[in-house]
Order: sequence, then structure tokens, then C-alpha cells
Amino acid sequence: MALLVCCPCGNPLDCEHLEVVVTLTCPRCRRELTIEAEDKNHQSFHGVLTVMEGPYWVGEQFVLPIGEDLTLGKGAGNWLSLESDVLADQHCRLRFSPDGSVEIEDLSSESGTWIGPTSVVKGRLEPGQSFTIGEYRFKLTMLDALGGEAVVKPTAAMRQAPSLPALRRVGTKHSPTTWLVRNRFQIARWLIRSFAWLTAVYHFCVLRLRPGAPLEGYWAFLAALVILGALLLSSRRVTLAHRYLKYVSVAALVVLAVTDVVGARPASAIASLLLASTLPLFTTLVPSRVLAVFAGVLGLVSILIIAVLAINNVLALAAS
Repeated sequence: MALLVCCPCGNPLDCEHLEVVVTLTCPRCRRELTIEAEDKNHQSFHGVLTVMEGPYWVGEQFVLPIGEDLTLGKGAGNWLSLESDVLADQHCRLRFSPDGSVEIEDLSSESGTWIGPTSVVKGRLEPGQSFTIGEYRFKLTMLDALGGEAVVKPTAAMRQAPSLPALRRVGTKHSPTTWLVRNRFQIARWLIRSFAWLTAVYHFCVLRLRPGAPLEGYWAFLAALVILGALLLSSRRVTLAHRYLKYVSVAALVVLAVTDVVGARPASAIASLLLASTLPLFTTLVPSRVLAVFAGVLGLVSILIIAVLAINNVLALAAS
């Protein structure tokens, strides 16, 4: 999954190769952000927040800029603007230090900021710990340059506020449709990536089997590689943080469908259009369960169609 880098002003930044990036500049506010830290052994790492629970953002991972005040809340202009009625406009503030420590401060919110079962006014978040605001639970991890979990021992310490009664959780029904809604961005990425590999195989076989003057193997391979790369790259943008870039995948699928129509491949064009219509339904800001189920069914049908086409054409190419 792609790691997302957001400026404290709330602007998502594009970064394809995070493992080789030390600083980024926000084009909106012109702030230079440092996103890579080093431990005492001079090993680089990134601080990452993962959404573990929540109504919409489950599975998304956000890199913590170093030395910046990062606000979370439902208001616009926060580092993370979260959809929830129980959050304050500015609910809490985070600050990630170069030594790996994360300070967290509640901004006088009504529902509070919680590290485990403890409500804190100010506190320190250790790697592996989670904190909760409203309906959202975030987990802090440190990742090394290769994406593995780094072992970092923070040296800074802050005293936590006295323990308060444990946060009372609101009961929710864990039905399949609820899971579908909460994980819809991950599912959309899985669908695009699965479709990308299957349609690349299908188009390679079709171009090799085309009657009359079949393409040489390397040209067919190049065409399949272009299709695969375009869809895989566009799938990285299917996140809630990128409000408009997530529709790049829709555009890529529509272009592929038009190409298939011109090439007299209606079945694969239908599969591309079905998946293209699935994505807007999945990635609406506040989807309904009915739309999520409908989108899931459309996505599975598109995968099934292209899988059958790919298998049939692989068998045909093997027999030729």
C-alpha cells in the first residue's frame, strides 16, 4: 500500500519513491517538510500513522513530518480532516521529533484524546501504541527505508495526564456490508491491481493471436506492459486523501475500454467499463451500504469476465 504524505496545511503531496526522499516542499504553502529521521546507529526511518478503526479511513497510512504541529479534527485545514460528528474542528495535535518520540495533546475536545484506556491532556506515544479520537483509532509505527518495521527507542519523555475512566465504546454491528464500507478504498485498489494483471495477460495473448499480421512478441509484451503500468500506477491514487486523483483510474479504464471497442474486443471493453463504474461508487466520501454492495458485485463481475477471457486466450496461444 502507498504511504501518504500530507502537509500540515492538509495538502496531500505526491511521492512515488518514499525510500529515497528526505524532504518535500508543499506547493500550496511552500513549507519544506522533513520526513526521514535517523536513530543513534544512523539508520533512517519514517514515523507512520495507520488508521486501525474508523468509519471511512481504515488501512490508510500517513507519514509524520518531523518537527511540525499536526492537527487532527473535522474542520478544514487540518493535517488530517476526518469525517465524524463527534470530533472537534481541531481535536488534537501531534508533534513527531527526530528521535522517534511523538507528543500528543488534546485541544480541549469534548470526547477527549485517549492512549489506550487513558484520557490524556498531553502525553507521549510510543511505537506500537494506539490512540483514539472519536470513532478513529490510529497506530504509530516506525518503518525503515525498505518498508519493514524499525526498532526505535524514543529518548524524549512527557508525563501523561492522570488516568481517567476507560473510554466507552459505542456498539456497532460488524456485518459484511460494514466491513465493505470501511475497507472500500483498499478493496478498490485490490480490484484495480487484479484487473491490471489479468487484462495485461489478456491483451498480450490477443495481440499475439490477432489474425493476419500478429505482432511480434516484444511489441505485444510492450503493449501489455504499458497497460499494466498505467493501471498499477493509477491504483496508488485511490485514497481518500486524494480527492480528485483517485479518478485517474477511472479515466485509464475508460481509455482502455475505448481502445478495445475500436479493436473489436467488446467483452474486455465491458469488463473495463464495469470496473470504471465501480470506482466512483466505492470512493464516495460517505457511501451507503447498498451502493457499496452494488459496487462490490460490479467489481467482482468485471474481474470474472477478464479472468475468463485471459484464461481462454492463454490456452489458445499455448495451442497455436
